[in-house]
Amino acid sequence: MEGGFDNNEPEYEETHSIVVLPDYVTLPFPSVELPEKVRLAVDAILMAEGAERKEQVASWTADNKQISAYAMNLQQLDNGIMVPPSGWKCAKCDKTENLWLNLTDGMTLCGRRNWDGSGGNNHAIDHFKETGYPLAVKLGTITADLDAAGNATVLLPIPK
Repeated sequence: MEGGFDNNEPEYEETHSIVVLPDYVTLPFPSVELPEKVRLAVDAILMAEGAERKEQVASWTADNKQISAYAMNLQQLDNGIMVPPSGWKCAKCDKTENLWLNLTDGMTLCGRRNWDGSGGNNHAIDHFKETGYPLAVKLGTITADLDAAGNATVLLPIPK
Protein backbone atom coordinates (compact mmCIF):
# COMPACT_ATOMS: atom_id res chain seq x y z
CA MET A 1 0.00 0.00 0.00
CA GLU A 2 1.22 3.50 -0.71
CA GLY A 3 2.81 4.99 2.40
CA GLY A 4 2.87 1.63 4.22
CA PHE A 5 0.13 -0.12 6.10
CA ASP A 6 -0.27 2.50 8.86
CA ASN A 7 -1.58 -0.26 11.13
CA ASN A 8 -4.49 -0.85 8.74
CA GLU A 9 -5.10 -4.18 7.13
CA PRO A 10 -4.79 -4.10 3.33
CA GLU A 11 -8.02 -4.57 1.44
CA TYR A 12 -8.29 -7.51 -0.93
CA GLU A 13 -10.88 -9.72 -2.55
CA GLU A 14 -10.44 -13.46 -2.56
CA THR A 15 -11.98 -15.54 -5.36
CA HIS A 16 -11.75 -19.22 -6.26
CA SER A 17 -12.31 -21.12 -9.48
CA ILE A 18 -12.25 -24.74 -10.51
CA VAL A 19 -10.26 -25.46 -13.66
CA VAL A 20 -11.13 -28.65 -15.55
CA LEU A 21 -8.23 -30.04 -17.55
CA PRO A 22 -7.20 -30.67 -20.29
CA ASP A 23 -9.47 -28.03 -21.84
CA TYR A 24 -8.97 -25.46 -19.03
CA VAL A 25 -12.70 -24.98 -18.55
CA THR A 26 -13.07 -22.52 -15.65
CA LEU A 27 -15.99 -22.72 -13.25
CA PRO A 28 -16.57 -20.14 -10.53
CA PHE A 29 -16.60 -21.43 -6.98
CA PRO A 30 -18.94 -21.64 -5.21
CA SER A 31 -21.34 -22.64 -7.91
CA VAL A 32 -24.77 -24.24 -7.61
CA GLU A 33 -24.02 -26.29 -10.74
CA LEU A 34 -21.38 -28.47 -9.07
CA PRO A 35 -22.09 -31.96 -7.78
CA GLU A 36 -22.11 -32.14 -3.97
CA LYS A 37 -19.02 -34.39 -3.84
CA VAL A 38 -17.02 -31.88 -5.88
CA ARG A 39 -18.21 -28.98 -3.71
CA LEU A 40 -17.28 -30.87 -0.53
CA ALA A 41 -13.84 -31.75 -1.91
CA VAL A 42 -13.13 -28.12 -2.84
CA ASP A 43 -14.32 -26.93 0.59
CA ALA A 44 -11.94 -29.39 2.25
CA ILE A 45 -9.02 -28.18 0.13
CA LEU A 46 -9.73 -24.53 0.90
CA MET A 47 -9.98 -25.18 4.64
CA ALA A 48 -6.95 -27.50 4.88
CA GLU A 49 -3.81 -26.38 6.70
CA GLY A 50 -0.62 -27.47 5.01
CA ALA A 51 1.98 -29.58 6.82
CA GLU A 52 4.43 -26.67 6.92
CA ARG A 53 1.91 -24.41 8.65
CA LYS A 54 1.00 -27.13 11.16
CA GLU A 55 4.68 -27.59 11.96
CA GLN A 56 5.16 -23.84 12.43
CA VAL A 57 2.21 -23.60 14.81
CA ALA A 58 3.36 -26.64 16.77
CA SER A 59 6.86 -25.22 17.16
CA TRP A 60 5.47 -22.08 18.83
CA THR A 61 2.97 -23.59 21.24
CA ALA A 62 3.51 -22.78 24.92
CA ASP A 63 4.55 -26.34 25.72
CA ASN A 64 7.39 -26.24 23.18
CA LYS A 65 8.81 -22.78 23.91
CA GLN A 66 12.15 -22.79 25.63
CA ILE A 67 14.25 -19.78 26.52
CA SER A 68 17.64 -20.06 24.94
CA ALA A 69 20.68 -19.44 27.16
CA TYR A 70 22.00 -17.37 24.24
CA ALA A 71 18.97 -15.08 24.37
CA MET A 72 19.11 -14.65 28.13
CA ASN A 73 22.66 -13.26 27.97
CA LEU A 74 22.62 -11.75 24.49
CA GLN A 75 25.28 -9.14 23.97
CA GLN A 76 24.15 -6.28 21.70
CA LEU A 77 26.90 -4.11 20.28
CA ASP A 78 26.47 -0.35 20.02
CA ASN A 79 28.27 -0.18 16.68
CA GLY A 80 26.13 2.40 14.89
CA ILE A 81 24.40 -0.08 12.55
CA MET A 82 20.82 1.05 11.98
CA VAL A 83 18.39 -1.55 10.65
CA PRO A 84 15.93 0.07 8.24
CA PRO A 85 12.23 -0.87 8.42
CA SER A 86 12.35 -2.14 4.81
CA GLY A 87 14.59 -2.30 1.76
CA TRP A 88 16.86 -4.93 3.33
CA LYS A 89 19.76 -6.47 1.43
CA CYS A 90 22.73 -8.66 2.30
CA ALA A 91 25.71 -6.58 3.42
CA LYS A 92 28.06 -8.81 1.43
CA CYS A 93 26.27 -9.66 -1.83
CA ASP A 94 23.19 -7.41 -2.15
CA LYS A 95 20.68 -10.33 -2.17
CA THR A 96 17.23 -9.17 -1.08
CA GLU A 97 15.59 -12.50 -0.14
CA ASN A 98 16.29 -15.11 2.58
CA LEU A 99 17.87 -12.47 4.82
CA TRP A 100 18.91 -12.88 8.47
CA LEU A 101 19.46 -10.14 11.05
CA ASN A 102 22.21 -10.89 13.56
CA LEU A 103 20.87 -9.80 16.94
CA THR A 104 24.31 -9.02 18.41
CA ASP A 105 25.76 -6.66 15.81
CA GLY A 106 22.80 -5.82 13.53
CA MET A 107 24.36 -7.26 10.38
CA THR A 108 21.87 -8.24 7.67
CA LEU A 109 23.18 -11.21 5.70
CA CYS A 110 21.78 -13.84 3.34
CA GLY A 111 20.99 -17.38 4.45
CA ARG A 112 22.04 -20.82 3.35
CA ARG A 113 22.50 -21.81 -0.26
CA ASN A 114 20.02 -24.55 -1.15
CA TRP A 115 20.97 -27.81 -2.85
CA ASP A 116 19.76 -26.43 -6.19
CA GLY A 117 21.83 -23.24 -5.95
CA SER A 118 18.91 -21.04 -4.93
CA GLY A 119 18.59 -19.27 -1.59
CA GLY A 120 21.52 -17.30 -0.23
CA ASN A 121 25.29 -17.37 -0.32
CA ASN A 122 25.79 -18.61 3.28
CA HIS A 123 26.87 -15.15 4.47
CA ALA A 124 24.89 -15.37 7.76
CA ILE A 125 26.47 -18.76 8.54
CA ASP A 126 29.94 -17.48 7.60
CA HIS A 127 29.39 -14.45 9.87
CA PHE A 128 28.49 -16.71 12.80
CA LYS A 129 31.61 -18.83 12.18
CA GLU A 130 33.77 -15.68 12.09
CA THR A 131 32.27 -13.88 15.10
CA GLY A 132 30.55 -16.50 17.24
CA TYR A 133 27.54 -14.16 17.61
CA PRO A 134 24.88 -16.74 18.43
CA LEU A 135 21.43 -15.45 17.43
CA ALA A 136 19.90 -14.28 14.18
CA VAL A 137 16.28 -13.90 13.12
CA LYS A 138 14.94 -14.29 9.61
CA LEU A 139 13.74 -10.89 8.44
CA GLY A 140 10.03 -10.69 7.71
CA THR A 141 9.05 -13.34 10.26
CA ILE A 142 8.18 -10.98 13.13
CA THR A 143 5.22 -8.64 12.86
CA ALA A 144 5.23 -4.89 13.51
CA ASP A 145 3.89 -5.42 17.06
CA LEU A 146 6.89 -7.71 17.75
CA ASP A 147 4.75 -10.84 17.74
CA ALA A 148 6.30 -13.85 16.03
CA ALA A 149 2.79 -15.05 15.17
CA GLY A 150 3.93 -18.65 14.97
CA ASN A 151 6.30 -18.18 12.08
CA ALA A 152 9.55 -16.62 13.31
CA THR A 153 12.71 -18.45 12.55
CA VAL A 154 15.77 -18.09 14.75
CA LEU A 155 19.23 -19.35 13.84
CA LEU A 156 20.98 -20.92 16.80
CA PRO A 157 24.66 -21.81 16.87
CA ILE A 158 25.78 -25.26 15.90
CA PRO A 159 26.97 -27.13 19.01
CA LYS A 160 30.68 -27.92 18.98
